[in-house]
Amino acid sequence: MNVRNNPKGNSVRLNFWFGVVGLVGLLALGLTIIVGVWKIIEQFIAFLKTIDAQIAAQIIGTSGTVLAAVVAVVLGQVYTKHRDLREAHRKVKTDIYNAFVQKITDVLFTGEKKPEEELQNNLITFFREFSTKLMLSGSDRVIKAFNAWREAGHTNSAIILSTDRLLCELRRDLGHKNRGLKPGDVIKLYLKPGEYEKTPKTEQ
Repeated sequence: MNVRNNPKGNSVRLNFWFGVVGLVGLLALGLTIIVGVWKIIEQFIAFLKTIDAQIAAQIIGTSGTVLAAVVAVVLGQVYTKHRDLREAHRKVKTDIYNAFVQKITDVLFTGEKKPEEELQNNLITFFREFSTKLMLSGSDRVIKAFNAWREAGHTNSAIILSTDRLLCELRRDLGHKNRGLKPGDVIKLYLKPGEYEKTPKTEQ
């Protein structure tokens, strides 16, 4: 096929060269900034050599203090912004995960008093929306645990084991360490005493 007569091929080549030019421009800008900063440092050192040593020491000390204060302020602002974003994200995830926990509690353990067809449609709608939210907010481990939960099968043992793992990952993503929890401790909150111990553990 003649590339000249292929608009798609021409577009790809044009985008490629735009990318190359953009990369070269960024590299040139970065090099210019580095050289400029180095020149400023050189000029500053040359200036210090022309003045009295005591005055130079005072200037260096003052500059160091100012620089340390500026760095501290900048780092403090960065940390504060990062903390605020993390807390805002955590709030969103908490709402999403809480809705999921409430849904599986209603469906799997307490039972929703609705017609079978209506219940099925509600579940499909809920899990479709939950999957969309999870794609944007869930951690990698939560997404993997959710997929494993959906593919676990329909036996009681598979549902119990995969649900426990998923709930543990939801807790982990919200900041809990789960270090003091053994497999099954979370799902036992929903089961009758001794019911988890009767569950086959071959899928763990």
